[in-house]
Amino acid sequence: MPPKYILTPEQQAIAEQRRAERAARKATDAKKDESMKFLRREWLELRTAHNPIKVLTWNTENLCSPQRWHIMLNVKSFACRYVHVGYPRFDGQECDMLPALLPSLPNHTPITAAGPGKSHGLVILYNNSIFTQLSSKVIHLDFENLIDNHPDGNSMETTALMKRARASSRYTKNIALLAALSSNTNPKNGVIVATTHLFWHPKYTYERTRQALVLTRAIRKWQSEDGLVHWPVLLAGDLNTQPSEATYHLLASPHIPLSLAQRQDLQESLVVHNSVEKIPLIPPCSSTQTTVPDLSASANSGTSTPGQIKTAEEKEEDHDDKDDKIAANCRSPMLDGSDGLPTVDRLVKLYQEEFPFQGAMSVYDYVFILPSHPSLSLTRKQVEVDITKVICPPHPDQLGKGLPRKEVCASDHVAVGCELDIMW
Repeated sequence: MPPKYILTPEQQAIAEQRRAERAARKATDAKKDESMKFLRREWLELRTAHNPIKVLTWNTENLCSPQRWHIMLNVKSFACRYVHVGYPRFDGQECDMLPALLPSLPNHTPITAAGPGKSHGLVILYNNSIFTQLSSKVIHLDFENLIDNHPDGNSMETTALMKRARASSRYTKNIALLAALSSNTNPKNGVIVATTHLFWHPKYTYERTRQALVLTRAIRKWQSEDGLVHWPVLLAGDLNTQPSEATYHLLASPHIPLSLAQRQDLQESLVVHNSVEKIPLIPPCSSTQTTVPDLSASANSGTSTPGQIKTAEEKEEDHDDKDDKIAANCRSPMLDGSDGLPTVDRLVKLYQEEFPFQGAMSVYDYVFILPSHPSLSLTRKQVEVDITKVICPPHPDQLGKGLPRKEVCASDHVAVGCELDIMW
């Protein structure tokens, strides 16, 4: 057996240096892999789809701090591996962080809009290899009438009638974004997409319920004006509601009586906030956009992004939105009915008139498929849509003590997604 080779001191030093370099590279790669992790969620298949499209709705608002941008940088990995580029559409809210998502979503076109004085807003992101934008529209929910009343003129009487017709309980500046997307294979086929962020406070159910109804009316009106009543309507967004609440119940099952608890919640929320006096008579002029700012310079320099900067109006709203301010600045509706707020029974009736036969045909969390347009006859229904896959929700134990959370989700909201089969 030949004698064992012994390294010289110089060779030993070189070997030690190489081992240290390999260990450092391994540690760096492990750290990099760790930072790219996210909570994996599987698809649950219900049935086979013939004409599948996938829908994702996700509110990417999370932190109002310098950490926000660094957390959102990890979304690139999240989007590339989870929000697959095959998604025909992405509905979302809080689109101030959209530039962090777009590099991972090639062949997608964003449609964006924001409310008055807002630094963030809504986005509908669709796959332009599958769909083409036919038209889009912004709906200002504070300015939509709840009661069918169309006064004209500028007299004080007309002003009072307009306020009564709107039946608003507060000035929210909430908007909705609508888009008509036609199929690239057959432009006669398409879908109407609507996304929104309804009023947030859990205690004040009425305003959220009012907004959901006036939004549905606005969608129906827009369908009629554009001659798209046979196209299916997908409503997805942060509706700030749940199945046990009146808003969700009336959208899904308006002809099933409300529970006693739901009626009580609605009744107790029939109050008027002093912000209603700030609602202008004429709605602001808003248009949609299909471009987003380039935030790469901000990311590289370490400076704050536009999504972190709040306008003066938003700072004032944050102050007003505190629980004590909301409660202190509310009053009961005027006895003469000048505020326009309906009774609970009247509100239920308005929903039943808007949905004469049924509520949403299919519902998956915050994805609603609206029933056929009321103008369609029983023999000429809209294109049918069915849910064929869903993204399994995370288990509460996986979310830890709250979101956003490293290795789980970059936002304080989890994404909701499903696959739809459109019977074109």
